[in-house]
Amino acid sequence: MESLFGTDRAAALEAKMQSIKGSDRGKPREREAIILDALTSALEELNKGNMFVRTFRFKKGKRTSHMLVFVTTHPTGFRVMTDIMANAGHVNDKGMPHFTHYDNPPSKIQLFYSEIDELKEDLCKRYASKKMTMLDIFLDHRQYTAGNYKDILNELEDEKLITVDPPANKRRMGTNGRRTFKDEALVTFPPRKK
Repeated sequence: MESLFGTDRAAALEAKMQSIKGSDRGKPREREAIILDALTSALEELNKGNMFVRTFRFKKGKRTSHMLVFVTTHPTGFRVMTDIMANAGHVNDKGMPHFTHYDNPPSKIQLFYSEIDELKEDLCKRYASKKMTMLDIFLDHRQYTAGNYKDILNELEDEKLITVDPPANKRRMGTNGRRTFKDEALVTFPPRKK
């Protein structure tokens, strides 16, 4: 553990795991998230933050049987592997990937898609008062595919919550019926409302 996480981080991780008590002990998803955060931090520290990490989970029933952790220092490698892992796992009918292979997959059709609204809200909060390219947003946020970010940014632009250069009326419609969104498109997030 020390060689993987470093002495201090391994000790902190062990203390955090020991502090999980009672009913929280039965929440493997939370424990898994703590371990993955520590692993990601350790890997990023090795390369002074210039590290991209993508995880892929394998579920048997309700339990995670194992995980793959892809690590690269190259943004293109991260983008390619994100697309591969997204397509290899469960994707709901709105195109949002779980980066998880289920032995008994959940339904692709959901009544509500809270992750879409949560992503919109998170992007607007996190990048308030900033100008960034779509590619910079994808490489900084790192939770979904570049295509997911393009779709969400198109929706935010339609809802007049962001502005994009070039604007929607200057971008063509793609063959999939969605407005195109280049990697270099400049997105402006307004200041956060108080």
